[in-house]
Amino acid sequence: GANKPPVISNFTGVLNNGMWMFSGTVQDEAAGGLTVTFAGSYPPASGQSATTNANGQFTLTVTANGGFGEV
Repeated sequence: GANKPPVISNFTGVLNNGMWMFSGTVQDEAAGGLTVTFAGSYPPASGQSATTNANGQFTLTVTANGGFGEV
């Protein structure tokens, strides 16, 4: 079959002690070592990236600021 584009699943954002932790799983034929780049209107996360582990899981932790936006 054709190579399908990667899909992010189980994406969550948790605020704890002034830190946001964003995590999820990339589903792909070769999910390890992929780069997930964050974009949107939340400056601490926008432009940041995370690399998937062998199972496609990734985590990005950033310091929370007072503004909330979309990621």
